[in-house]
Amino acid sequence: MKLKKHLFIPFLLLAFFQFTISFSQELKPASLFSDGMVLQRDIPVPVWGTAKPNSKITVTFANQKQKTKADNNGKWMLKLDPLKASKIARDLVISGDSKVIISNILVGEVWICSGQSNMQFNVNNVPEIKSLIPFTKNIRTFQVKNIVSLEEQDDVTGTWKVTNPSSAVAFGFAYFLESIGDMPVGIILSSWGSSSLEAWMPRSMTAELPYFKTIMDDFDKDTVTQNRLNKAINSPKAGT
Repeated sequence: MKLKKHLFIPFLLLAFFQFTISFSQELKPASLFSDGMVLQRDIPVPVWGTAKPNSKITVTFANQKQKTKADNNGKWMLKLDPLKASKIARDLVISGDSKVIISNILVGEVWICSGQSNMQFNVNNVPEIKSLIPFTKNIRTFQVKNIVSLEEQDDVTGTWKVTNPSSAVAFGFAYFLESIGDMPVGIILSSWGSSSLEAWMPRSMTAELPYFKTIMDDFDKDTVTQNRLNKAINSPKAGT
């Protein structure tokens, strides 16, 4: 019985390891590429994600078929030829070892709206802007979840929604764009009230700025704060 038990545990570990590897290698576009999204018009459009290392990837959209190959780490990126603005919902198909279909895609203006509490200020608090909501047609929003990380991330957490942005500033801007251009508008909303400037900066920049470098050097020595932050990052409630 003991021998069987000892053999069974490594078998479970091996099976789990193989499952984890195969799961991490499955074809997956970045989170920005999801149902209901808006693609930017009139410029080459990058599409990227992860897949099995060195696997072939094909992206089909609007009578285009573009191909590329994942690198040794499984990362891939290609570009669609410039697209004309369109209110017609279409599917984007990503093919490799498997297939991903992203539905209900429009083409128009895509803008990132980011900042602190001024950008977070809710549209419901500004009656003049809120009164414009019934007149919008094709405004969509990707709300980036606020998640802390000590390292730069390759992806974000969020989904596209066929709805107006909650931010008064972002909605007012989107309404203006849609009104003058008569085309779909996509807003990527990433804001965090009271966040500090250095929180938005790459760590590498601190080496060139003595003030921030001192702060980060002190942080590196503060294991208590680091442990608390890591605990917060790994909490099930992180990003909510």
